[in-house]
Amino acid sequence: MVSFLASFSSAAEVALVVTLPNNYSYIKCVNMPGNADGFDLLNKADIEIMWGYDSIRGHYPARILGYECPQDGCILHVSRGEGWVREEGFDRGLSCSLHYCAQEGDIAALGYGGTPPDFEFREICRGEAPSTAGGLTGNVVASGIGDNQIIASLVLITLLVVYFVYRYW
Repeated sequence: MVSFLASFSSAAEVALVVTLPNNYSYIKCVNMPGNADGFDLLNKADIEIMWGYDSIRGHYPARILGYECPQDGCILHVSRGEGWVREEGFDRGLSCSLHYCAQEGDIAALGYGGTPPDFEFREICRGEAPSTAGGLTGNVVASGIGDNQIIASLVLITLLVVYFVYRYW
């Protein structure tokens, strides 16, 4: 009983990576109680998320940061220093064998399919700069928009302003 209670009183720092379909990744370090589930992790991360629920999976993300999850849902992967492992549930059942349970040093990645980008725990939770550009950090990291599109948009806006200002002269 003492070890059971101790598992709930311990804390875990978890590096959260949410990959989005537009080549962004949202990264954030989240402090959790030890053995907290994936549902609690994403709620504590304070990101815009819409949850679905069914009796087989428990809670599952249906929309994250304004992006619809695919039909099979947004997949949770966890790395504990030995590569990515797919977790089957966020809060399904009462046991950690049925869903993700937070442990100190975890990298929990939620994505729209495929393998999550390679971040290291210390890059997200220890304040070091991420070695991969491809995301959005608790903040947002790296967009797919290049300078050419921005310059073209600014030129177009300027031409429209000039047209409407001088049109009536």
